[in-house]
Amino acid sequence: MALQKELKKRWLEEHFNPALLHFEEETVSRTQEEIERLQSLIEEIAPQNAQSLFVKQLYESELSRLEYMLCAYLKDRMKKVLLPSYFSNHICRLRSM
Repeated sequence: MALQKELKKRWLEEHFNPALLHFEEETVSRTQEEIERLQSLIEEIAPQNAQSLFVKQLYESELSRLEYMLCAYLKDRMKKVLLPSYFSNHICRLRSM
């Protein structure tokens, strides 16, 4: 749960800050490891009864949540890297017309 809070904090900081912040490599790698761990746990659970099916669904929800936040964090970073060059190229093309 602490990892999820840390990732959410980093994502929101990156999202609402106009500057590109320092890449949180440790948080990203720990999140990727947790995603792999959850994927293997989900694969191991055989839905034999209602309880095991419920546990599997909980793990799947947690996995989806982590994947979403990690993707959102990385997308926000990519936008900051790629969009300035897109706009500067577009403005240069407009000026040359």
